[in-house]
Amino acid sequence: VGVDSIAVLGIETTHRETVLNELAVSKGGLLTARRIEQSRQRLLELGIFRFVDVAPVFLDSKAPERATLRIRVGERKRSWIGAGAGFNSNQNLRVSAEKGWRNLGGRGRRLLVAAKLDQSLNRDFRGGGIRFKEGEARVGYVSPHVLGTRNRGILSSYVNWLRESTFDKRTLGGAATLRRE
Repeated sequence: VGVDSIAVLGIETTHRETVLNELAVSKGGLLTARRIEQSRQRLLELGIFRFVDVAPVFLDSKAPERATLRIRVGERKRSWIGAGAGFNSNQNLRVSAEKGWRNLGGRGRRLLVAAKLDQSLNRDFRGGGIRFKEGEARVGYVSPHVLGTRNRGILSSYVNWLRESTFDKRTLGGAATLRRE
């Protein structure tokens, strides 16, 4: 079956090109069940859609060799927030929080800001007030297409620290990753 055209339905903030870049087939190309499933999977892996439906719509029952490829999607919320708390055997209370934004600029890009903090419950260690024993703050950015290719670019940076009764340690770091899946 040949692809006569591509219809993209359900996008609100996502650019049409963002969807088309993930397809395993293009206009004029040969449509197979494998390419339909690859296209669906790639769109879901962007992390910006709640659902993705990819199906051929035959234009004329007398000419089943030509079809319109119909892409129907539902966009996820553009931002999220998360929080958690726990306790460990070293008498530490752990709290975590994150805030993220997806589909920045309608291009499938993501930004995440996250933090984890450990508060010692041992009064001898912390003295009075709040003194976080251990913590980490992270910022990450993901772009699904670098230089017009399906290569995913990931930038991240972090700071973590550890406070013991005899020393304090702080580490800064970052990474840049280029990945093709």
